[in-house]
Amino acid sequence: MRGRFAPFNINLLLAVLFLIATGCDSLSRGNNKSGSTFKFHLETKSDASNSSRTGTAAVGRTRPVYITIDLDPCIFESHIERAAVVDTGDGGFAIWVKFNDFGTALFESITTTHRNKRLVIGSRFTEARWLAAPMIINTEKSGIIIFTPDATRPEAERIVSGLNNLLDVVRKK
Repeated sequence: MRGRFAPFNINLLLAVLFLIATGCDSLSRGNNKSGSTFKFHLETKSDASNSSRTGTAAVGRTRPVYITIDLDPCIFESHIERAAVVDTGDGGFAIWVKFNDFGTALFESITTTHRNKRLVIGSRFTEARWLAAPMIINTEKSGIIIFTPDATRPEAERIVSGLNNLLDVVRKK
């Protein structure tokens, strides 16, 4: 059950993470490191009786797919341990994300409870963009998600590098 102040707390956390990513001295002065954010949102119904705040995510730039999502992220940076760009067998690439212990438990719960819904993944790097919307098919216990982003390889590397920079700064504090 959501408390009355839950949206405020999430917004405060997002603001702090944004300030760390964009305004922190260790990310912005002298070392050419920059931060990026990472958010996971659940697909939801767009009916008026839904008590959560909903919005529309346009996933894909060439032929966007419009997905109604819960605007409150279900997973974000603090649940991630590490990320990487990995090669796929067909000559492409994907983003690999490993969740921390809490994130793994949360991801398992989400993939158990919300089967046949999409998990919409967004990032703010040099721009804000919805990267992917994989369908939740099975319970995922490994704490790892691999997805093909709507991004070029340099953009994916920038997103992952920025996320890892942000995670390193947060861990040092």
